[in-house]
Amino acid sequence: MTIKVLHLIDSGGLYGAEVMLLNLVEEQIKTGLNPVILSVGTPEIEEKQLEAEARRRDLPIVPFRMKAGMNLSKGLDIVKYSIREGFDILHSHGYKFNILLGCLPGKIRKIPLVSTVHGYVHATLFSKMWFYQKLDLLCLKRVDYVVFVSSETEKKADINLSRSIVINNGIDVSGEDGVPDKNQEGSLELLFSSSNFVVGAFGRFSREKGFDYLIAAFRKVLETVPDAYLIIWGEGYLKEELEKIVSNNSLEERIIFPGYTAYVSHFLKRLNVLVIPSLTEGLPIILLEAMKNKVPVIATDVGAIPEVLDYGRCGVLVPARDLSALAREVISVYKTEGDTETRKTRAYERMSAHYSSGLMSKRYADLYQRILSMP
Repeated sequence: MTIKVLHLIDSGGLYGAEVMLLNLVEEQIKTGLNPVILSVGTPEIEEKQLEAEARRRDLPIVPFRMKAGMNLSKGLDIVKYSIREGFDILHSHGYKFNILLGCLPGKIRKIPLVSTVHGYVHATLFSKMWFYQKLDLLCLKRVDYVVFVSSETEKKADINLSRSIVINNGIDVSGEDGVPDKNQEGSLELLFSSSNFVVGAFGRFSREKGFDYLIAAFRKVLETVPDAYLIIWGEGYLKEELEKIVSNNSLEERIIFPGYTAYVSHFLKRLNVLVIPSLTEGLPIILLEAMKNKVPVIATDVGAIPEVLDYGRCGVLVPARDLSALAREVISVYKTEGDTETRKTRAYERMSAHYSSGLMSKRYADLYQRILSMP
């Protein structure tokens, strides 16, 4: 039997959860499953980045528009659509669908619901996000099976579930994301083509990603490495604040914000070191991409990062918010101290063995079969 899966996501960009989903759908098609992405957004949005990237990869995606918030009537419309189209599994990627569909009795939903928990952001006490997270945890108990992307994510959820499993995120070991044209690469070409020392970071510009700490640490790096540059790719609500920090410190010529890029591998391979300064994480896809491309990694010891880096054997770990440690390790890479080449080789081998999209897809397929076999 070919399993027909409806993946549900309301994405805010094209970051870890979105890339993981695209990788998963790509692998599921290769192995004979029949997946479709239902991409939810508000009515004024013409096309989301996720939708554009899915079409670029020729992956099946259906845009679905609804008003912001917990729209229960639209949740019922999604259920009706999934029943009408004959889906065997509903697969939620976010708290919105855990709540909208998890709160429905099984007799109404009729189709098993799987939820992948990609991670949690820090929410201000009694804020809307804090409320949604609390409601999410309650609704996860009503989901047929909950998947955590790492054991650390499962611990952070701190919830007792009768049916849960850890399935690590994965990426295509051999895949490439292409080469940007000259207009997209812009002034970065000159920066990369010279003898500069280039530090890079990727991610959503939000508080938990720790980019303000990275900028502060980079100021210390410049005291020792005057030819260093920092490039941070991404978008998000903190962009103006981060740009202001850079401007107030007169670092506009040294710290660059090119915006979002779909060509992660292309730029990663040209970095001297990737830094992940997160305050909290699940299992970041950018970490796996760096390991695949044998790029030195310095990352905070949060979430699944220590486990993925084999507790320092495959990359350098520093405490979150520790500016001095972060600056010191970046300078160490510049001076080529330590066993950087050995770490890069270990990292590639570990990623290939444990974090491939093929392995991820197989584990999800096994889970679907188990759920459909349950009485």
